[in-house]
Amino acid sequence: MAFIIPFIIMILLPLFFGKKKQQNIEIFKEHSVSEVKNAAELGDAEAQYNLGLAYYTGSEVPQDCKKALSLWEQSAGQGNAEAQFILGAAYQSGEYVSQNYEKAAFWLKKAAQQGHVMAQCNLGVFYNNGAGVPQSDEKSAFWYLKAAEQGEPRSQFNFGVACYNGAGVLQDYEKAVYWYQKAADQGNHFAQYNLGLCYGKGLGVPKNREKALFWIQQAANNGDIQAKNALRQGII
Repeated sequence: MAFIIPFIIMILLPLFFGKKKQQNIEIFKEHSVSEVKNAAELGDAEAQYNLGLAYYTGSEVPQDCKKALSLWEQSAGQGNAEAQFILGAAYQSGEYVSQNYEKAAFWLKKAAQQGHVMAQCNLGVFYNNGAGVPQSDEKSAFWYLKAAEQGEPRSQFNFGVACYNGAGVLQDYEKAVYWYQKAADQGNHFAQYNLGLCYGKGLGVPKNREKALFWIQQAANNGDIQAKNALRQGII
């Protein structure tokens, strides 16, 4: 039975900020550009973050991604979790800065310690893969669980994998199924496929071919290649 942990690539910054752009416009409905710039120059971390967002997206100010990163670094240094997460994403992707997994992990950890769910999710992946930090199944599972408890589906799946394999936590098929179910209910096709396999083998749940087929079909409907192959080959 194949259970995998995919390396969760950080959301690309253009996509991330495409979704944030409307938020940025709303901010500047309440405050003028000059007000936000003045606040940023006076060291206001939230203003620095939002002005960086404006420069990155080109909203209200000319687009200047390097200036955006400079402002986020200032904000992150003052403890702004969103800026810390974004800075980690930039160092991971190597966008407008030299790619540096150590710096990426440093800033992700800062944000994760403040409860930033996507930072926790990705920090778990960093520890799983030994990217920028020493490889540690225990720390990987720890951060997956933190994000999973906040409802993040990829972390729910990955923590389920950790429970299934006994990687950094005690092996526990029932817990694995619990977290697969949480992620599957949110449409995560990896979790749907693994949940189907668990029902097919009776691991952590009573064996149930009908439920196995249901979840593997759900995964296939969501584009999961392994699920499609399983259905085509009739292995369930």
